[in-house]
Amino acid sequence: MTPAVQAARYALARRPDYSGGGYVWDGADLQTNYTSHAKVRLGIYFTAPEHDIYRVGSKALPEAQGEYWDIPTHKNGQLRRGKERGRYTYTYESTAAYGGTVFWRLTAALLQATGNKVYE
Repeated sequence: MTPAVQAARYALARRPDYSGGGYVWDGADLQTNYTSHAKVRLGIYFTAPEHDIYRVGSKALPEAQGEYWDIPTHKNGQLRRGKERGRYTYTYESTAAYGGTVFWRLTAALLQATGNKVYE
């Protein structure tokens, strides 16, 4: 627990970020619950081999997901599908691994396709 508290204090003080910019994490359940793990089902990508501490490997989505603009119609406030905003194959990418913890962030492709911003 002491290293976790120290890492949190460093993050709040804007000192070195041990998570590498990650804001979600996983532990041993990544390996023991791999096939039904929520993040795995959404697509995970290990950006460095040393992040794959459980040796499970990256897992892409079965097919690239597309996000589209919604265009309001003038009938009953309904929306219609517009032009594609972007596509992504992975939802999460690894940023670091320490002890038994892998840190993740949303991929740039997903953020661009959905128009979301990085969590800060």
